[in-house]
Amino acid sequence: MLLRCFAIMLLSLSIACKDSSKKQTSSAVQQSSSINDTILVVHDGHIKSSAIDTVIHHIQNAFPYPVKKHAAVHVPDYCKSGIHPGRYRADSILVYLRKEFGTSCSKVILFTHYDITCTKRDPKTKKIKSPEWKYKDWAIFGLGSCPGKACVVSDFRLHARNANEETYLRRFYHVAIHELGHTYGLPHCPSPK
Repeated sequence: MLLRCFAIMLLSLSIACKDSSKKQTSSAVQQSSSINDTILVVHDGHIKSSAIDTVIHHIQNAFPYPVKKHAAVHVPDYCKSGIHPGRYRADSILVYLRKEFGTSCSKVILFTHYDITCTKRDPKTKKIKSPEWKYKDWAIFGLGSCPGKACVVSDFRLHARNANEETYLRRFYHVAIHELGHTYGLPHCPSPK
């Protein structure tokens, strides 16, 4: 169900934002061409190299900047979730990426196989959604600073529902491009009501 919602969201975003995205993309991308325009792809060593290379290929087709693949890194233990064992906090990973790679590139994206989470808050009150036990450590596909330097994508849930390799890779590169778009200042399109 979650992946079906994700697929519908991607499709609706691509349709809803089709006309405005060209204008947003060009202005957001133009604003970021200050430091070193390289997009650095970092990975945790737990994802097949062929999958990483496929996603890099799609990133290169979506963005007008050079993409550089970095060697595998260890995601620090301080990024681990204190609530669910085996999960990592996406916001802590973004802090790590900015600190570790902030001066060597304009954007950095981490591909990880770890399950990543964030706290889901009510947009109006900014309080953790109810029930708190469910939303305090909410599992996600990816997170990107908007605008910012860093984003992270997890493939942990992209194989859901026994997805074949083609579906897995399509999900992977869609999430990666989506999160990189946030780093260039592209927000989610408003939902029509």
